[in-house]
Amino acid sequence: MERFSRITLVLWGICFLGKAQEFPQNTPDYIQSTFFEVNGQIDPFPILNPGEKAILHFDDLRAQEADYFYSLRYFNHDWQPSQLFENEYLRGIAQGRVTDFGNAVNTLQPFTHYRLAIPNNETQPLLSGNYLLEIEDINGTVVFSKPFAIAQGGGEISGGVYRSVDLEKFQSHQRLQLSLRSNQGTFRQPEERLHVYVIQNKRWDKCQGPVPIQFNRGSQIDFKLEKSLEFAGEHEFTFLDTKDLRIPGPQTAFVDREDLYIAHLHPDPFEAQMPYSWRADLNGRYQIQNIQDYGDVHQIADYGWVHFTYSAPAPNKTDTIYVLGHFNGFLPNPSYELYYNPQTAAYETYIQLKQGIYNYQYYLLKSQDKRELIPLGGNHAQTENEYTVLVYYRAFGALHDALVATQTFNSFNLLN
Repeated sequence: MERFSRITLVLWGICFLGKAQEFPQNTPDYIQSTFFEVNGQIDPFPILNPGEKAILHFDDLRAQEADYFYSLRYFNHDWQPSQLFENEYLRGIAQGRVTDFGNAVNTLQPFTHYRLAIPNNETQPLLSGNYLLEIEDINGTVVFSKPFAIAQGGGEISGGVYRSVDLEKFQSHQRLQLSLRSNQGTFRQPEERLHVYVIQNKRWDKCQGPVPIQFNRGSQIDFKLEKSLEFAGEHEFTFLDTKDLRIPGPQTAFVDREDLYIAHLHPDPFEAQMPYSWRADLNGRYQIQNIQDYGDVHQIADYGWVHFTYSAPAPNKTDTIYVLGHFNGFLPNPSYELYYNPQTAAYETYIQLKQGIYNYQYYLLKSQDKRELIPLGGNHAQTENEYTVLVYYRAFGALHDALVATQTFNSFNLLN
C-alpha cells in the first residue's frame, strides 16, 4: 500500500506578541514514532525535575542501521534562540551520536529503533528553561526536533479551571484562574521579567501567553479574567486499539492483511451537533503496546495500516478534514487528510501506525485561515482537559529565562 509523503512544517504555537515560533523541518516518510518517554509514559512535552531523564525514541523504516546524531540547543521563554554559549547551559558536549539502537524482532515491517537519554554521560543540561533536541542524519540535515524543559524551584502556583464568564461561551469554553507566590522573596519587576504560559493537553497549537498580570500584591501575583486564560473545551478524544493486529480491537470492524495488517475502524459519527458525552481518554496521547509477543516493546511492536472512516456532511470544496492527535503532533499535512468516498458517502484515509492505543479527533481546516483547526466534535465546557502552567523568570544580571514554577490543572472537577 502506497504511503503518503510527509513534508512537515512544525508550528510551535507559542503566542508571544501574537506570533508563533516556527521550526521548519522536512521529515522523511521513513522516520516514524518519534516521542519522548518519561517514567515509562509517552510525554509530548517533558518538563524534567532534577534527577529525571527523558528517553527519545524513533524508528527508521529503512532498517539500515543508519547513523544519526543529536544536538541540544537552549531557548528563551518565547522560543527565540538564547545568546548563551554552549558551555554556559550544559556540561559536556552539545552534539553526539545516537549509539543505542536495534532492529525490529518478528515484525512484518522492518525497522531500526533508536533511543537517546537526556541527560546522558556526554550531555548534561545545567540550566532550567527551554531546550530543543535535534536529530540529524550523517549529512548534517535535521531530520526532526523535539522540545523539552527543565524546571527549578522558585515559585508556587495555585488556581483552578472554571467555566467561561462570557455567557455565549459558558457551555463551550474553560478558563483558568491562577495565583503565583515566590518562595525566594518577591519577583522584581515582574511585568518585564516574569512570563507565564498555559498549554492545553500539551498541544503547542493550544498554547496561550504570555499572560498579563492582573494584580501584583508583592508576595502574590494574580492572573484572572484574561482572554489568554480561556480555551475552547473541544470534545473527548476517540481511541483505537491495535495491541493485537491479528484480531479486531474495540473500535475495529474487521482486519485484513496485505503487506501489513489493516485495521478497518467502525465509522465515526459526526458529533458537532450532538450533546456532550463523556468517554475516558488520554487527552490526545498514545501508548506503544504489543500483546502478541514478549521482549522490548519498542522492537517487537509492529506497524500496521489503520483505515479511518468519518461520516460527515460534505464541507466546502476549499475546506479539508484531518484526523489528528499527538501521534502526528496535531499537524494538518496531506498524510492525515481524509478524502470523500462517494461509494460509502463518508470520508476515509489510511495511516500507518505502530501497535498500541491511540487518541484522535477529526478537525476541519478552513481555507481562509490556515491556522484555525475547528474540532468537528464541537466544543464543550464539560470536556476533561489538562492544563500545564509554565512560569519563566529572568533574574537581575541573568542572561537566561529560568523555569521557576510549573503546575498542572485538570478540568475534571470544573468550577462555576
